[in-house]
Amino acid sequence: MRKNKKENPITRIRWADYQVAPEDFENEVCNDLTFDQSPRISFRERIRFSYLEKLCSFPFKMLIKRHNSVFYDLGPGDFDWFTEHHRYQPRAVYLLKNQWVQIQLGVYVIEYTIIDGVAYGYYSLNYGISYHLYMETELTKSKESNQNILVDLFKETEKFLHDSIVNGSAPYFSNFRIK
Repeated sequence: MRKNKKENPITRIRWADYQVAPEDFENEVCNDLTFDQSPRISFRERIRFSYLEKLCSFPFKMLIKRHNSVFYDLGPGDFDWFTEHHRYQPRAVYLLKNQWVQIQLGVYVIEYTIIDGVAYGYYSLNYGISYHLYMETELTKSKESNQNILVDLFKETEKFLHDSIVNGSAPYFSNFRIK
């Protein structure tokens, strides 16, 4: 038989414990600052979150598996000097000229746009029906600087999406996962 143990109260050192209270400080405000307001997540809730996360990633893994059985064009993911100067630089020039470019990377459709001096990188898993914003960056007045900024935008976006395909991990979770 197990003996019932009394739980010891948890003592925590908080930021508010070491602050000097001003003279017009009220006790009610002090109590609000010192008590931990973050909700506790039970073991059952953590198991549920883990299950939902795996449930969300399963359709993405199946999509990647089906796509890889048909297409073999993804490659090892080289993001070196040659790729930067022969693929990203011409694309940056084209984007600066036309303000919009769309490319295909595996199962993704990636769209880059420039609106009011800000470059945006969006990706879509459903052939452009809905897009997710991945990255945005502000452009400058210099053409050379803008090309370098756009090359970095292309490189980071494509590296992230390539890694998500190789690892089989979904790049985002559906809305019910947010807690």
